[in-house]
Amino acid sequence: MMSKLDSAKIVVLEHPTAKSAIDRTQGFIDTIAGMDQYEIVAQQSSEGQLEQAMPVMENIIQANPEIDVVMALNDPTAMGALAALLSAKREEGVLIYGVDGAPEAKQMIRDGKMTATAAQSPITIGKTAAEVAYTLLEGGEVDKEIFVDVIFIDENNVDEYGTTAWQ
Repeated sequence: MMSKLDSAKIVVLEHPTAKSAIDRTQGFIDTIAGMDQYEIVAQQSSEGQLEQAMPVMENIIQANPEIDVVMALNDPTAMGALAALLSAKREEGVLIYGVDGAPEAKQMIRDGKMTATAAQSPITIGKTAAEVAYTLLEGGEVDKEIFVDVIFIDENNVDEYGTTAWQ
């Protein structure tokens, strides 16, 4: 977002009862903290559901004539926000970000309707977990925290990841 826009009026769609969603949202808020050019104009819960994100976003659109960015806690929420923007004919120029790397979200990125998604790789997470388990079973030691890379998928690399499966 910051590489595309010098300033923005931002909608944050969150899920304040899920730890991973709280961390995602807080990470974004912490990143733009102190940067007055990036203003959060609405921050509301969508419970991580497309069906709940759409009416929440419809209300936000009515209350906020200018929206430049939607930061959604996951891809279904981003898709609900997109549906509301399309319905209101307000999607032009709005950057929409999700998280998960869902096949449907990647297709929307390819189609130019969504901006990007941050994808986790369940395959890589599973392999890493298995390796750690074997190390522990063999009496080895492992780091307390193990980080698995997240993949940023946008129009520039969506074809590398395809639109029919997860990473």
